[in-house]
Amino acid sequence: LYQIYGSENVTPTFHWIMHMGDQIRRFGPVHGFWTYLFERLNKLLKGFTTNGHKSGVMEVTFARELKREMSLSRLVSTF
Repeated sequence: LYQIYGSENVTPTFHWIMHMGDQIRRFGPVHGFWTYLFERLNKLLKGFTTNGHKSGVMEVTFARELKREMSLSRLVSTF
């Protein structure tokens, strides 16, 4: 991979390494199927406080938490 993409463009995680060879053979270049962003967002969602809410109300809680995270990120990036 380093020869193909260059070391500055390759940051594999352990889970991804387990499947990397097969996925490249099946799907071609990594940039066509890379999902790290979505996996990172799943980690973010798992960390949200749900206040014990079940379905329905929990979605609103997730939306509020996501908005808060995005606002904080935007605020920090302006400094």
